[in-house]
Amino acid sequence: MTVSGIPALAWQVGFIVVASVPVWLAANMTGAGQATLLRSALALIVGTVLAAIALFAAGGLGLVLTPLAYLLAFKFILDT
Repeated sequence: MTVSGIPALAWQVGFIVVASVPVWLAANMTGAGQATLLRSALALIVGTVLAAIALFAAGGLGLVLTPLAYLLAFKFILDT
């Protein structure tokens, strides 16, 4: 079964929102300065891109750098 076009876009947006809500709630609970749902989604996307770059550039050591990538993305985008 394949999904394409507008329904595929709706699925993608749904998954991004569902993944971003826990980050947004945690940012609100910790008193982040810029805690919005859009910034939470952006922080997840940037963290994932940085983690992929770390895995590609450092190989196995990238697994150690992946949490750092997410930490930096959350720090600078959500202002925690």
